Order: sequence, then structure tokens, then C-alpha cells
Amino acid sequence: HDLSGAFALSCGTGGVPALPGTAIVDTVEFFAARYRVPPRSLWGNVGSAANGAAAQLARQRPELRRHAWAVAAELLADRRVDGGRSVAGPGYRRRSCCLAFRVSGRAAACQDCVLGSAACLSR
Repeated sequence: HDLSGAFALSCGTGGVPALPGTAIVDTVEFFAARYRVPPRSLWGNVGSAANGAAAQLARQRPELRRHAWAVAAELLADRRVDGGRSVAGPGYRRRSCCLAFRVSGRAAACQDCVLGSAACLSR
């Protein structure tokens, strides 16, 4: 695995490609094994990234808004991503901690923090 740069991930108009065997699954498994990061946190990061990407796309390309949110919703429906119960959209809140506040060396909170930003920022 070369984790030094961006992954070439994209979706055609058919929606999200099947996850087993993809770069997403391989990356989660690699980090879980190599760095002993809980898979639940990593899959939560996948969901957060999908929702964040959809939000950016919806803002920048309004004509793709519906498709962007549909793709994010499809990925969030995967049971590995916070139990498949998360709803894509501007009000998205992850159900697992990203652990950013533990490794940043400073007070930090992700935008969709499960603990609420005050909990992470007070550490």
C-alpha cells in the first residue's frame, strides 16, 4: 500500500462501487492492523469523508447535489459505517469518534464530532 498520496477514487453515474475488495476496504484493514486503530473509528471516518465530499460537491456544483447526496447515502447505508444508520446531509453526525483530538497535540474537534465540539476542545 502506498499511503503517501491521494487515492484515485471516483464513482460513475451508477453510484457507489461495491465496497468489498476496493481501496476503501483495503485501507481500513491496513490501518486497523498496522496501527491498531479500531475499525469502527476508521469506518466512521469513511462515512464522515463521504458526507463531507457530498457537501462540498453540492455547494460547488448545485446541479449534482441530488446525485452527491445519493452516493453519500448509499455509502452510509453500509453497516460497517456506524451500523448503517447514519443519514447523509448537512445535519450528519458521526456515531464513532475519529480520535483526532487524541493525536493532534492540540484541542481539536471534527465538524461532525460524536462527542460535540466542546468535549473534544476541553481536553
